[in-house]
Amino acid sequence: MKNSIRDCCEENSDPLDTLIEVLNNDQEIKERVIQLLQMDPCRRHAVLNKWLEQLRGKHAPPGMIPALTCLFADTVAMKLLKKLER
Repeated sequence: MKNSIRDCCEENSDPLDTLIEVLNNDQEIKERVIQLLQMDPCRRHAVLNKWLEQLRGKHAPPGMIPALTCLFADTVAMKLLKKLER
């Protein structure tokens, strides 16, 4: 298990792999992402934009922004939600 979100974001080059790694290591973020994925696409995009803006202001780990950006794609969001709900 990784020590921090920063470790996950620095080790993975694929944004979706980074996101999955973060979700496996941080229950709070996992719950937030599941809530986000359960929203209709328009609402998900609005909430995701706001969250990304906040993360940029907090100087989030470099890989975290591209990882969450993957969730704008509806197909990625649906597949990830199915995987997380198992």
